[in-house]
Amino acid sequence: MPILEYIGDFFDMLSSAALMFLCILVGKGWTISTTYIKQKCLLMWSIPILIGITFSTFLWSEFLLNPIRATFFYHEVPGLILLIIRFIMFIWFCWCIRETHVLEINTAKRKFYVWYGILYGFWFISLIITVVVLYFVDLHIRFKVVTVSVYLCEFAGFIVLFFLFWPAGVKKYFSMHAETTGKFIKDENL
Repeated sequence: MPILEYIGDFFDMLSSAALMFLCILVGKGWTISTTYIKQKCLLMWSIPILIGITFSTFLWSEFLLNPIRATFFYHEVPGLILLIIRFIMFIWFCWCIRETHVLEINTAKRKFYVWYGILYGFWFISLIITVVVLYFVDLHIRFKVVTVSVYLCEFAGFIVLFFLFWPAGVKKYFSMHAETTGKFIKDENL
């Protein structure tokens, strides 16, 4: 049933967008170092814009591209738009991690941000790396390679979040006492 395939593809794109924003929120220190979100307006405007662009590229790729000419989604304009957005989100994520890491004084949380930045930084660029590698893969197996690699990276991204939010780690990373929040307290009083 083609309708189920469309629904699955759409929710796959939305889950990637949701994971990107969750990564950025944690990268900003939300619930780990502070309860205050800096640049809240930018974040609130970027969510519907990203969802709108994702939905538009989904409709464009599913209904407007010629299926005979469109051999691979990420080699066409809608896929390239999503790759550019993913790269912009990667830059934003790196900026948030760096900013939060500098402000954090708790050494355990600083170490957490380093590992979080490395793991999810790789997650952000994994799709871009996969698409670049696919230029060197035969056309007849390209779809299978990208499907497997993208789903494995998405699965790994959600599994890492699952273990980060495991109750044993919550006490270590998510406690926000005055002595562990460092410079973030000053930002909240602004």
